[in-house]
Amino acid sequence: MLLVKKGDITEEECDAIVNPANSLGIIGGGVALAIKKKGGEVIEKEAMEKAPIKVGEAIATKAGKLKCKYVIHSPTMEKPAQKIPVENVRIATRAALELAKKLNLKSIAFPGMGTGVGGVSYEDAAKVMVEECRKFKDLEIRLIAFDSALYKIFKKFVKNEKEKMLGEIAEEIRKCEECKRNKFGLAVPGKGNADAKILFLGEAPGPQESKKR
Repeated sequence: MLLVKKGDITEEECDAIVNPANSLGIIGGGVALAIKKKGGEVIEKEAMEKAPIKVGEAIATKAGKLKCKYVIHSPTMEKPAQKIPVENVRIATRAALELAKKLNLKSIAFPGMGTGVGGVSYEDAAKVMVEECRKFKDLEIRLIAFDSALYKIFKKFVKNEKEKMLGEIAEEIRKCEECKRNKFGLAVPGKGNADAKILFLGEAPGPQESKKR
């Protein structure tokens, strides 16, 4: 399940919230600082003890005074305040989701990864985040926007992915129905011949074989 909300991620009651961290585990500004202020310094202390954390990896720490069970620290950058490519957002999102699955979590909340000091646009970040989230269907994933602009963009890409998914489902159903028609010797669609047939669990006989029969 993929949900979009506007609000404060530090108020989310879920299994884990994601901190778009740096590899050193140091909590600087933006979302990370809000998490530290609300949850306490114990979060940063534990993250630094488990550092370095490569971009593409993630670690979980206690959540301190927050309403969630864990904070998942998934670096989008190696050092604080670095500008990053959008691909870092993709692999950091994936790393956080993979860790949540490994920990058998049911729900996880993300901020706009890399959209602060990382300098990634809302559009670019939302697109790759939703693409990665879509792969983890067993998780309740919440995308938390702190402002209206990010909220609208998250909603747009979630809607796009839902429409794409429905299209894929419809195509699979169409293929399945076509397969059933073919299996039972009904007209083969797209051949331009209403009398075209295929044999059940076999191939249509060739000219020589037809004469023998």
